[in-house]
Parts: sequence; structure tokens; C-alpha cells
Amino acid sequence: MNRAIFTSLKRSLLERRLPIILFLIAFLVSLLSGVLLFNSSLLGGLIALLVDIGLDPLRAQMIAALFMTAGAALVGAVFGRQRIGAIVGGGIVFWFGYLVGFIQLEQQPVRDPGGNLEPLDAGALIHTSVTMMALALLSAFIGAAVGVALSEILLDPPYRLLKFAVVCWRMGPSCKTAWSVLRSADKRSHF
Repeated sequence: MNRAIFTSLKRSLLERRLPIILFLIAFLVSLLSGVLLFNSSLLGGLIALLVDIGLDPLRAQMIAALFMTAGAALVGAVFGRQRIGAIVGGGIVFWFGYLVGFIQLEQQPVRDPGGNLEPLDAGALIHTSVTMMALALLSAFIGAAVGVALSEILLDPPYRLLKFAVVCWRMGPSCKTAWSVLRSADKRSHF
């Protein structure tokens, strides 16, 4: 009796902490994949492709960064199965991978054709930065949504098959009852 209460309490604690754990997994995996995707060789190849299409280098760099942000969120969502963790991770990757460099580039002094320094329009810089961050979060949301759907399609069937095999192995020759136990367990908890 006491063991059943302990097992129930342990399961309850795990069920309450599972969303936090999945958030952290999605967040950390999207950060790690963002570091790998924002590698100069991979990013440089995509930028070169976009420049060959006909975009100027700065716009090509921004579009490539948005694609990499979506990719980082996609990978985070596939493994963590939490959209918000992948979106936050993708946003942080975009901030440090692209937006900080863009802000530093825009703060460099610029001279007009007469040789005089032009003043920095701080309001326009803030507006442009906020707009770019919104585009990055939208891109991360799209990547996370695709990643969660891809995870449900690719990872759920092998997981359920493995779960069924474990239940059948524990139940022994009466595998029909294992199937009913598995179906009732799937209705109670979702992955």
C-alpha cells in the first residue's frame, strides 16, 4: 500500500515537471542547433546562393539568418516537442547571431557625399531592430510548428511500437491484454 502511494506521488511530480523539462530540452537543443547552423561555412554558402539569385549582400544575410532561425527552432521542437521553448531559443539565436552585428554595423559613422557625418536616427534603428526581431520570432514559430508536427509524425509511431513491445514482453503470452493496457495508458497520458 505504501509503495503504491509513493509510486503515485512520484508519477504526479513527474507529470507536473514534464512541461518544464520539455521546455528546457527544446530551448537548449534550439540554442545548440542555432550555434551549429550559424556556422560561417553553412551560413556563408546560403548567403552566396541568395546573392547569386540577385539580392544585395545585407538582405541576403538577413534572409539567411531568418532561415537559420527557423531551422534552429525546428530542430529544438523536434526533440523537445515544446513550441515555446524552441521559439525562445530561436529568438535568442537570431539576436546574438545576426541582430547584434546589424546594430553594430548601423551605429558606424556614415558620411554624406559632401564628407560630413550624418547623424544616427535612433528611432529608425530601434524600429528596424524590433521589426527584424518580430520577423525572427515569426520564423521561429513557423519552424517550431513544423518541428512539432514532424516529431509527431516521425517519432510517435516508433515510440508507441517500443512501448507496446515492452508491455507485451512484461505480460508474457497474453499479448491481447497488453494491447488493451497500452490503449488505456495512451488515453490517460499524452507524450
